[in-house]
Amino acid sequence: MQYDGRAKFDRQPTGWHHLDKQQKMNRSEQAGEPSESSATAPVLAADYLQRVHRNKGLGTWRSLYLELLQKPGLSNYRSIAEIGAGSPEFLIATAAKRRVAVDVSDKYRAAFETAGVDFAVRDLESEDLSGLGDFDVVVCSDVFEHLLRPEVALSSIKAAMEPDGLLFSHVPNEYRLKTTLRIMLGVQEGLYFHLDQSEWADPHLRRFTDIGYRRFLGQAFQHNTKITSLRYRGIAKALHRTGLKVPFCIEGGPTYVSTDCPRKHEAVHEALGKA
Repeated sequence: MQYDGRAKFDRQPTGWHHLDKQQKMNRSEQAGEPSESSATAPVLAADYLQRVHRNKGLGTWRSLYLELLQKPGLSNYRSIAEIGAGSPEFLIATAAKRRVAVDVSDKYRAAFETAGVDFAVRDLESEDLSGLGDFDVVVCSDVFEHLLRPEVALSSIKAAMEPDGLLFSHVPNEYRLKTTLRIMLGVQEGLYFHLDQSEWADPHLRRFTDIGYRRFLGQAFQHNTKITSLRYRGIAKALHRTGLKVPFCIEGGPTYVSTDCPRKHEAVHEALGKA
């Protein structure tokens, strides 16, 4: 697949997430479904950017990706895309000649274009990444949990990668011990993140265990290397140092590097040995 210029970057999405409120209400009424209201409806992907999302800058996992992308065997990438980019700090810090931010709305377009980063609007539950070219590296952090059909997005990402491309991805751990106990004891609603939201309007539409996330990635990639341990803290870090298995309930969210290329898979493991 060849990159065919900036014109396709501005293609307007046609999926449900990009309809305005009145259009959504009209379609729901035509289908005999109840209309949504911003106070009670599930927070779908585009709504999340407008109503809930707050930029966190580079953050824990993007900082880790940058560290790994500087390692021998992983540093020779020329193109990179970030899915669900939000803010430009990560892409600005990369060494790629071609950098593309992809998000479900153009809320942050100006920030990226001012920083010299190309910006594309795509709803990956109803659109693919065609027209943007193929990428050596794709980053997708804290995105899949917001999607009704994350497997569709994963397939689109895979199709936009070079044969030896790498996917760095992360989803949050919504089975943390402390919060789970509070929910089980009946002193907290079933929210692990976005605590300012109501339980019935949780922006996280999917929840992943580490086992489930590895299986999810395995639908598209032959090699999936877990890197969560590189950001262990506290008890998890202490257990890991002793060689004991760290329970999922005290880990950070599942974080992986995925590829179909055996050579790149080996390079990832070599990089982890030096991380």
